[in-house]
This record gives sequence, structure tokens and C-alpha cells, in this order.
Amino acid sequence: MMYPQTVEVLEMLRKGPVSNKDAYPKGIYRLGARVYDLRKMGFDIKTVNRTGRNKRNRKVSWASYVLVSSP
Repeated sequence: MMYPQTVEVLEMLRKGPVSNKDAYPKGIYRLGARVYDLRKMGFDIKTVNRTGRNKRNRKVSWASYVLVSSP
């Protein structure tokens, strides 16, 4: 059984890379937990660590997830 948010994350991953910035507007606040659930089901999901600057020019980092293969 998949939670509705897990299904939503899987659909997003099938379209391309997903980060928290993409998931928050859809009400998914624990993206890492949903990715963990998908990995337990056999999906191969790669984590890409990214860095950049925010509006105050401070260094920030975040994770982006990419679906590599399905079970």
C-alpha cells in the first residue's frame, strides 16, 4: 500500500528531478521520508546534493532526487 503523498512523489519523479521546493506547494513537507518509502519498495532513486545562494547571498544547500529505475 502506498500513501497518497508517496504516489504523488513518484509521479513527480517520473517527470524529472524533485526537490523540497517542488514538493512544498503540493503539501508534501517530508519529501525525504516519501523517497525512503519508495526506496524500500525497490525504486532506485539518486540523491543529488546542490548548493547555491539565497536572496541574502548566503550559501545554502539542498537535496534533489532523481528516479533512476523502477522495480
